Amino acid sequence: MKLPMSGFGIILVLILFSALPVIAVRIWFSAAGVPLRPLGFLGSLLAGILTLLPAALLQSLFPASWGGLMLRIFVRIALTEEAARLAVLALFFAILRRGSPLSEAEAAASGLVAGLGFAILETASYASAGLGIALLRAVTAAPLHGACGGRVACALYRFPGRPALAVSGFIIAVLLHGLFNFMVLKPGIPAPLPVILAAAALLPVLRTIQRRPE
Repeated sequence: MKLPMSGFGIILVLILFSALPVIAVRIWFSAAGVPLRPLGFLGSLLAGILTLLPAALLQSLFPASWGGLMLRIFVRIALTEEAARLAVLALFFAILRRGSPLSEAEAAASGLVAGLGFAILETASYASAGLGIALLRAVTAAPLHGACGGRVACALYRFPGRPALAVSGFIIAVLLHGLFNFMVLKPGIPAPLPVILAAAALLPVLRTIQRRPE
């Protein structure tokens, strides 16, 4: 007998489904020798989850009806979430650097994991908007947030020596995030397009993580 799934059951399934990329990345890190130890991995994941708090606080400063669609997508959502990610990762890196400096590959790896952690809980929050939207975001939001997290982390790494490059990297993360949200929320845009965007945004981050110091 097939039992109907409750709202809590749907949220639990979405959380488990969106957590699969985290497991895959952990396996990849171990197999490829990515320089991010288990404690750093868990800390990055926790940093991503904690990003939800300052992001929600920043978004509360803007009324839900503030501005037009583009302003809400690019400022109220994308900019606030990436700014919150920047602040939390900056604090996290400051704690890590008390021991030894991070390499760019380590920073990108931490940002990727933090983005995946953020996506896990954000996906569950979309369950009330409809199962179709929630499933689409479960498939696409993880790589998109991982890509943005990696770019923000690299911006933090580059800022002391190359501030212009760091600022442009942060701006690109915001623009990618906003464009992704626009593709997901705007009726009539083919569903594969946000998937393609998320994958294309993630590839440079993966290449940075795989880069070895000379």
